[in-house]
Amino acid sequence: MALQRLIPILLIENGRLVKTVRFRRPSYVGDPLNTLRIFNRLEVDEICFVDIGAARRRYPPPLSLIRELSAQAFMPISYGGGIASLDVAQTIVEYGVEKLIVGTNAFDSPTFVERLAGKIGSQSVVCAMDVKRNLWGRWTVYVQGAQRQTRLEVRDAIRWVQSAGAGEIILTDIQREGTWLGLNRDLLEYVLPVVTVPLVLHGGAHSGADVEAILAYPGVSGVAIGSLAVYQKKGGGVLIGYPTVQRTMVTFANPRP
Repeated sequence: MALQRLIPILLIENGRLVKTVRFRRPSYVGDPLNTLRIFNRLEVDEICFVDIGAARRRYPPPLSLIRELSAQAFMPISYGGGIASLDVAQTIVEYGVEKLIVGTNAFDSPTFVERLAGKIGSQSVVCAMDVKRNLWGRWTVYVQGAQRQTRLEVRDAIRWVQSAGAGEIILTDIQREGTWLGLNRDLLEYVLPVVTVPLVLHGGAHSGADVEAILAYPGVSGVAIGSLAVYQKKGGGVLIGYPTVQRTMVTFANPRP
């Protein structure tokens, strides 16, 4: 059993902290290190940094910045973006990053998740699953910063990454990311029957009450927040914050070691 988590998910591009809407139009938010220090004071459960430039343009992770972030974080930290080799993954873990988030290479290279889990342990491998619903109601997985569509249906993708060794999944509704429209309960209810590892839902959170409604579902490990963590309100200015929400212990049907 584990306590549910509320996780700020922070986007980096060219060393700057940015925020997107539906993974587009990145807007400058601030400096990653300064923002991390604020979240340290807020005593957040966990924090996640994703380099969207590395994810989209396939360049290597910014190792010096990752090392600085990890050294100054008072909470567990995860990183995603551009992780394409086991050696780079091992280096990031040695810096003190607890979890590595993989998306594009998880789906482009059929053995990557399995090899990564063998190298650093399933508990440290998180699969980023960015999905969009098409005109026929089918939830399809996208990669490379939500720019490229795969042919994978979300339930099939979840089953596959779990069997490959992913120890956690961050599931993002592309159409709600950064919109304040509310977390997608329909998507959550659709995938939960096949989820056997910790699941974090992301995309559209607009309030503490919205987050709590998702955390009330059995089997949900946590919620990731973006706009709600860096803006005072929709259309408002930058204000780093962390809502107070009720959380419970959660058990998984088949947790990985």
